[in-house]
Amino acid sequence: QTTLSQYSKYKEDYAKGKITQQEYREYLILYGEAYVKNEPFKRIEQHLSYADELSAQGREAWFVYDTGWKTFLNADFDWPLYVLQLLLFSGVFIIEHASRSSNGAFHTILRTTKNGRSVTFKCKILSTAALSTVLYGIFLSIDLFYLSSGFDLPLPQAPLHSLPFMSASVPGVSIKAFCILYAAARLLANIAFSIFVVTISSLIKKLTPALTVITFITLMPHLLSRSGFHALSCVDYTAVLRFTPLLLDNLPGLIFALLFAVCTLTITICARRRWIH
Repeated sequence: QTTLSQYSKYKEDYAKGKITQQEYREYLILYGEAYVKNEPFKRIEQHLSYADELSAQGREAWFVYDTGWKTFLNADFDWPLYVLQLLLFSGVFIIEHASRSSNGAFHTILRTTKNGRSVTFKCKILSTAALSTVLYGIFLSIDLFYLSSGFDLPLPQAPLHSLPFMSASVPGVSIKAFCILYAAARLLANIAFSIFVVTISSLIKKLTPALTVITFITLMPHLLSRSGFHALSCVDYTAVLRFTPLLLDNLPGLIFALLFAVCTLTITICARRRWIH
């Protein structure tokens, strides 16, 4: 700190000729080294100050290296997984309408079979949920592999609010417990999204219009909020798939997630009735 605070003085002394060019150059080398080292120490001091503040409030906070936890729990929206699910599941029912035989589209033939479309609908929904689970497991495993290779994840038993970026979290939860909740919630969100894709495409029956509707509902608020329409962030479906942003003082986001779940269930019921009848 002393070296950094003397920058103006050395600069002024050099301009007035009070110190030589060599002395000024040697100081600049020391200043550069101190500047590089100052940022990590500054973060440590901020973390200590945060822990002291919580202690003054009667809340126990551990000093936890949080870079790895922040990378994991505050990860960005998983675009590859989103696109993969969108492409895989949008044609689950549409293919039955598009397939042709001498008797017409295959969905009409299913009506004449034993159990007809009822079993078919159930199997398609369950297989979609199962495949979505597998895909999420693969992507999560990849993320954990690269995360553990590049970062430490220390003290998982520490209180979650020990991480400054999770200061607004629910008290009494450990980092480990929240990580399990985080993974489970994102899994459920991805399953719900995959079922939403399947049921919307079942109702619309055409691939291009179905993809247009799905991407408009799930992506447009996100794109508009990033373009300056911040009010739409409360209906950003990508936050539901990320989960952590919903818990950080985002009550409108939580309400939206619940409403979206209800809407997905309602659309699924409507899609089943239309498919069967």
